[in-house]
Amino acid sequence: MIPNETDLIGFGILAYSLVGLAYSFFTATVWPCISYLVSSKTVGTAMGIAYCIQACGVSIGSFIVGFISSSNKTSGGKLVYKWIFWYLAGAASLATTAALILTILDHRKGGILFAKDPKETLKRLQEDNTKSD
Repeated sequence: MIPNETDLIGFGILAYSLVGLAYSFFTATVWPCISYLVSSKTVGTAMGIAYCIQACGVSIGSFIVGFISSSNKTSGGKLVYKWIFWYLAGAASLATTAALILTILDHRKGGILFAKDPKETLKRLQEDNTKSD
């Protein structure tokens, strides 16, 4: 079932609101995780790389929405929001898939990100690695 154009405006507002909320949650959870995943000597570099990737994603996403909106107008000059909606839905699906893959990989490697005490879990995993070497 594809919604009509009037509904898509509301969906667009809802989608952008959800993207903003997800962006807030993402930044609030990713930045503390970086310090658990890299050594203390490389935390600054890791945060810089993560920030660059995140900023590039935000700017590229804005360019894509701009391109879609400039190339999808009806004969009356009215913007067709359907393709922007599908782009946002696809981007959200990709992000959800990436988060699920990250969760599965973290679980297979010891579950640092979901541990009650990540520092203790990290110490245990490092001890296990030194024993196996």
